[in-house]
Amino acid sequence: MKKITNCLILCPTIKNIAMLIEFKVAGYRSIGAPQILSLLPDSSDKQYPENIFELGKHTALAAVALFGKNGSGKSNVIGALRLMKDIILKNFGRTSASNLPYNPFLLQEGYDEEPTTMQVVFVAGDGMRYRYGFTYNRSEIITEWLYRKALGREVCLFERQGDIIDVSSGFKGSKKIINAAIEATRNNGLFLSVCDAFNMEIAKELIGYFGKLVYRDKPGLELDNLDFKRLSAYGLGIKELIKLLDLDIVDFAVYESRLFTKHTLIIRKRLKKTTCIGMRSFMNPVVFL
Repeated sequence: MKKITNCLILCPTIKNIAMLIEFKVAGYRSIGAPQILSLLPDSSDKQYPENIFELGKHTALAAVALFGKNGSGKSNVIGALRLMKDIILKNFGRTSASNLPYNPFLLQEGYDEEPTTMQVVFVAGDGMRYRYGFTYNRSEIITEWLYRKALGREVCLFERQGDIIDVSSGFKGSKKIINAAIEATRNNGLFLSVCDAFNMEIAKELIGYFGKLVYRDKPGLELDNLDFKRLSAYGLGIKELIKLLDLDIVDFAVYESRLFTKHTLIIRKRLKKTTCIGMRSFMNPVVFL
């Protein structure tokens, strides 16, 4: 079964609602030193203006593609972003005795004791730019922070070091409720998620962003999982993408059988100076887009 593994495509924006600007991860699976996935457009590159998404005064790329050899860690970057979302949204699914999903970098001596770091920079539905992140190991959240940037400089809303949480006046909410949230935050839980449970507006806004964040990626995409109706509908766009990926595929077509839920995908691929045609049938394709 053929798998497309040398390219991973991420569409991280939620149009007219929010946008992801940057994701940073370190100490996770095959990622040791900090790696940054930036979605800020290159101001000098005017080739694909349709791929630039605007929200108020902010701009970001609507889609990015990660290229690399098989096993180079492309899927781990996106997997880390998905894991960060899960840790945030499933905070109350863990008991005080639960371990965190800690999967450290093990390819270099000493990293197995290093914490995992995850951070996102994004624009939420209120139009403000936020920077939120945390570090953790198997048993506890070690640090956690939230900053906001509106006009000019970045302002700290809260910082956490272990069980000490410092909240600034910029983090709006009743002081009584904030203190209750601090007291309710467990060692293996996130302060931001607790604030959301206490119905604090700023936390609800940010947690809402993560709840709406959807990843249209498919690491290890198997051809059996293609939605062939959409493949036909967006054929011209897909052909252009295939040309950009330089896969030596010159054309494809999809035919649907009237007798069964069955599709046949025909791919014409250039090999040296000749063109070969490959044909394959698929039963009951599963929608993945």
